[in-house]
Amino acid sequence: MNFKHNDAAGTVSSTRESTSQSTNTSTQNPRHSGGNAPQQQQPQQRQQQSQMVFALWGSPLNLGKFYYPATIVSDLGTQVQVAFLDGAKGTVAKANIVDLETALNTMNIESNWENGGIYYKAVITNRNPLTVRYTMDGVVEQINMVQLRGKRK
Repeated sequence: MNFKHNDAAGTVSSTRESTSQSTNTSTQNPRHSGGNAPQQQQPQQRQQQSQMVFALWGSPLNLGKFYYPATIVSDLGTQVQVAFLDGAKGTVAKANIVDLETALNTMNIESNWENGGIYYKAVITNRNPLTVRYTMDGVVEQINMVQLRGKRK
């Protein structure tokens, strides 16, 4: 799938393969420190299948480190398998997953204007139907979730 985005350097074009895999990795702490008492590990929060999230797309082409809407397919412990709404699939570290409400409330959101491949900064003005106002010119557009992407502040 082709996509374009605007950044400070201008419009960047690239191809996003539907079979892209995230290169995100995580490390696990050893169970023991110094050989005496075992350390208490933080319990991993289990992610629910079909839960809507924003997930970091792990391709080197993701120059802006954008998070895209996805659905959790399976929980793998420290990682989850996701299906991005555009059809791509990947394995993403849980640290790179943001639940839907948090993403929509705290991330810098961009929307794919008229689904034409160019993303612009936007503010969500309504959730049902999903509607955004573009910050550059104030244009309001009703969109689908697949048109959104976010970036951590």
